[in-house]
Amino acid sequence: MNSRKTVLLIIFGVCISLRAAPQSDVVDSLKAALAVYEKQDSGKVTLLINLSNYVVWEDTQEALKLANDALDLAKRIRWIKGEAYAYRQVGLAHYREANFLEAMEMSQKALKVNRELGDRAFEASVYNNLGNINSDIKQYQKAQEAYENYLMLSRELNQKDGEVIGLVNRGLVYRELEQYQKAINDLQLSLDIARQEEFVYFEAVILNNLGLTCRDAGQVDEASNYFRMSASLAGSENAMTRSSSLNGLAGIFTKQNKLDSAMLLASAALDLARKTGSLEQERDAWETLSVIYDSIKNETQALHAFRRFIMLRDSILGLENKSELTRKNMQFQMDLKQAVSLAEIQRQTLYRNIAISGFLVLVLASVLGYWLYKRRRDALQSGKEAEFQRNVAETELKLLRSQLNPHFIFNSLNSISDYIEKNSSDTAIHYLTKFSKLMRMTLANSEKEYVSVKEDIEWMELYLELEANRLKEKLSYKITLDNTIDVENTLVPPMTLQPFVENSIWHGISPKSEGGHITITIAIEDDHLLYSVEDDGVGRKAAALNLASNSEGSYGIKITENRIHIMNKVKGSKGKLRLTDKEEGLRVDLKLPLELLY
Repeated sequence: MNSRKTVLLIIFGVCISLRAAPQSDVVDSLKAALAVYEKQDSGKVTLLINLSNYVVWEDTQEALKLANDALDLAKRIRWIKGEAYAYRQVGLAHYREANFLEAMEMSQKALKVNRELGDRAFEASVYNNLGNINSDIKQYQKAQEAYENYLMLSRELNQKDGEVIGLVNRGLVYRELEQYQKAINDLQLSLDIARQEEFVYFEAVILNNLGLTCRDAGQVDEASNYFRMSASLAGSENAMTRSSSLNGLAGIFTKQNKLDSAMLLASAALDLARKTGSLEQERDAWETLSVIYDSIKNETQALHAFRRFIMLRDSILGLENKSELTRKNMQFQMDLKQAVSLAEIQRQTLYRNIAISGFLVLVLASVLGYWLYKRRRDALQSGKEAEFQRNVAETELKLLRSQLNPHFIFNSLNSISDYIEKNSSDTAIHYLTKFSKLMRMTLANSEKEYVSVKEDIEWMELYLELEANRLKEKLSYKITLDNTIDVENTLVPPMTLQPFVENSIWHGISPKSEGGHITITIAIEDDHLLYSVEDDGVGRKAAALNLASNSEGSYGIKITENRIHIMNKVKGSKGKLRLTDKEEGLRVDLKLPLELLY
């Protein structure tokens, strides 16, 4: 939902200060005019800002340079209006680069400079941009405040297009907060105005958002009607909206078992998404197609569509993680500034009171006050930095967990593809059903920082069962659990053992003609949870497996080592990984900090 919202916010928000898309003939004209313009005055500032406006959609670096040049010139010639507009343009270029901290700072400076001008229309556009920035970093309360200011100013200026945009953006925030009725109310009000003013482009986008909101709220019939109207209104210049509406309608038809119609709609949505270059909408279309193919028992196409969905989902995940890290950094900077300001106020109050007490008391108290202030400031700074480093470490841990899931899914998809080719269709379908259950558990656990030992064992048993089926009679296994462990109350990171079990199967047991056995033991040792994986395979030397190399086989193990390192840093624990070669096979001991649910 978030990625779709972001696209619509760009459509409705940034266009307040820009047009919908750059035009090459206008860009060429502006560049030619700028090349022969020799005066260093307001005319050149205007040219620089306008050119930056047009190229920001294709070349953000050039747009940022042009906007900064405009800002420097406006300051030199002391043109206040140009300075305000340049600040806004610099902020927009940073926003396009996903540099939200700089984008917000430049927008705040634009508002500050505009106080001397009193340009209400300009002020409205900056508030809308601030709303977009805060919404993208999930600061929804601040986003709502910015959109409220934008909506109030648009109504004050009788700008109907601005009123429509403000209502839609506020409605989208309500949708993110799952306040669906408020979202529907705002979107319906914006739709009425758009129809009165004949804003056909806006009308199609609003109808699509009403469909998405009603669908999320469980109002399926209303959602279907809105998607139909949106798809009908959206033309070639509004292909992103049409793609979203067609895919939304395809999802509803799939649940209603109208699979032929759903297939046509989802395929059309995929074609439009590819033409517009929207990764988010292409991802959603592949997800819908994978469900449709699975429903009609076309395992090959379902597997292909699912692979495409996973690949696009993981590509987009990196951008969301970057946004999350930026949000934490912004919060740290704002808290730090607030703390320094508060300390400064306290220092000035202390100095004023000391002055009344006389010169000697003033000298003594000033020294003492400065020492206390410096100590407080240093302690506050250290605390903030430690908190920020902890947040960074937690974000790194999420990134490592997100890397492990695609690695495992990729290997598993290759295994099932090979299995389907070499076995009968009935056996392959049974195997695929088991695999689908394993994938659902994997994707569900991927969003969690910890799962219970019970859930982890259930996942591992299903994984071993699939591998045992694939290897026929060559693999046996046993899981032993210390009876002192409360399996529902004890927590572990998801998929912790998977890389080691995978290596035991592929590099230890598979090469043996007679097969082999894997023993998994879970126990408590020194306030840590001890996981052990032991196999009687051919061993590392015989398998020529170097776990310190960059081979594909060691990729999951490297991620696990990094996870333990980060957990030790965050938890202050002494987790470790130990690999022991045996006469036959390998033993892996994994020591994790003991985490309890309550």
